[in-house]
Amino acid sequence: MVLFKKFFPYLLCITILLLFTIDERYVIDRIGIQVFVLSILNTVGLFYFTLQKPKPIKVFKSKEVISTLIILFLIFNAVSIIFAFNKIEALISFNRYFQFFISFFVIKFCISEIKNPDKFTLYLILSISLLENLYSFYSIINYYIDNGVINRTYLIKGFSGNINITAFSILYKIPIILYAISLNKKFAVIGLFLVYFSIFNILSYGTRGAYICLPIIFLSHFSFLLYKKKFFTKKSLLSLITILLCFVTTSTFLKNTGVNVAARAETISFNTVDGSVNQRLRYYNQIISQFISNPLEIVGVGNYKLRSIEYDKEDIVKYIIPYNAHNDFLEILIEIGLLGFLVYGAIFLKALDICFNQMKLFGRELFFYMILFIIVYGIDSMLNFPYSRLISCVYFMFILAYLTLTEKKSAY
Repeated sequence: MVLFKKFFPYLLCITILLLFTIDERYVIDRIGIQVFVLSILNTVGLFYFTLQKPKPIKVFKSKEVISTLIILFLIFNAVSIIFAFNKIEALISFNRYFQFFISFFVIKFCISEIKNPDKFTLYLILSISLLENLYSFYSIINYYIDNGVINRTYLIKGFSGNINITAFSILYKIPIILYAISLNKKFAVIGLFLVYFSIFNILSYGTRGAYICLPIIFLSHFSFLLYKKKFFTKKSLLSLITILLCFVTTSTFLKNTGVNVAARAETISFNTVDGSVNQRLRYYNQIISQFISNPLEIVGVGNYKLRSIEYDKEDIVKYIIPYNAHNDFLEILIEIGLLGFLVYGAIFLKALDICFNQMKLFGRELFFYMILFIIVYGIDSMLNFPYSRLISCVYFMFILAYLTLTEKKSAY
């Protein structure tokens, strides 16, 4: 029983973070089964920690801003069901988001029971990054061996249902990997290995949003090292050489296999003729125009996909409708309303505030890299829809839980 109580928080947290490995090899609807299993884990976790009184009660009673914001956000989601045209769809969508955000509290309980949360967080992120990168690399190389070319196809999507989602999932973890490299030689070797494969996989996927984020991460990293007077060290210079070599060798390799990195990067422009870019801009414009014309309108959680048919009816071709707005902030704005939008944005701002305070008050360098993660997740939220994907949203909840507990610990 003692061993169970000791290892249960570790096992539960790890299991929640690894739910993304359930894919269509086992079921047709990966999101459905992932949410179903997550709901079971959340229920077990809440039941278990409720028995460990009075700690869970103290966690709920404590004045934690992120916890309060998440509860408010869920309340606004629930209220929006009243305004939904399709209330069944709204209930289904609400349950999905409810499970994602309740996992924040379960993960927080788990981390609060772990003896060394900093080491656990670092080891877990590195391990998941290793798993993701190896599986993605295997998928890409296996496809290349079979076809003699690398294309942007679902066959190389890794654990996610979409290559863009997988690319960003890998990208999220790069800032923490860069921090690990700076710690010691053991982490430096593992970290450089992971950075190399992360760059290779992301460039192979041809995800332009990730192409934007990669230079932001690396330029910020080396600028930070320069500021901290750690740039001109063997470890730092080795990292720089490794990263540059990876970009050069991967770009050269991919150019001859079907994915031209330079050509993909050139299409990152507001004036591009690229269809997907113009499509996203059209969706954004429709939501903004609708909000301006009726700022009090709430279409209901999960109902954007229905209203979008009306918004986009003049441009719909081949039965392709806007299932997602490709911008979580705007989709939340139209589905849940201005208050829900502001609360969701406040979660990001509070997370950044915690990171800046940890750096300012305690000089903890890890939180500079947490800031980079939040920025990257924010960019992804403005270009795609991580809010709707377990692989992305649950990882975000994990980081938020860690930040909340760090702030709480620092307050004493």
